[in-house]
Amino acid sequence: MKVTTIMIFGFFSLLIAPSHLLHSIEESPIWFAPTGSSSHQNLHISKHFCLPILSKAVFFGVAPMVFFTTLSKPYVTYIHLRVPPFARNSSELLSRFSKNPPKDTKIELTTLNVIGMQRVTRVLVSDLVPFKRRFSLANYALSAERVARMKNLSWWKGTPLTKYAVLGGAGKVREAGLWENISKVIQRRAN
Repeated sequence: MKVTTIMIFGFFSLLIAPSHLLHSIEESPIWFAPTGSSSHQNLHISKHFCLPILSKAVFFGVAPMVFFTTLSKPYVTYIHLRVPPFARNSSELLSRFSKNPPKDTKIELTTLNVIGMQRVTRVLVSDLVPFKRRFSLANYALSAERVARMKNLSWWKGTPLTKYAVLGGAGKVREAGLWENISKVIQRRAN
């Protein structure tokens, strides 16, 4: 989906829009009727009619890119839970650990940027809080304390994500039910 969006952006913004701009500057396009004997009048009329077409071409190239960037930004593709060595010994210990993890348990949330590169955010279980807002896809957010700590990051690291959409789905998991247990813990600690 993202590759298609990038191709649509490239087609409209790099091919269609410049061709309309060149036609409006050089001469009247073929589909406009002549308006008189003066070529200056034709140039003025063609600019008048081509600029709305040019703005539409740029809009239809940029709109899907902006739409999919904002829509897919918070989607979490992978969740990696840092499990201590004692919990790795058996499924029962792992399940018990996930039902009551310590506050300093680390989670890695992996999202994809607009060109499909992975972006990993490392947070603690205590940093995640439930999030619900109208017209928002995100269902988890970082706590206010964590966001305040992230403000001091270097400028070259980019703006950090603060909201995440962890949606249900059957993925590849080593032990079923771990994220569900962690999610219940996050909900319980928020209340």
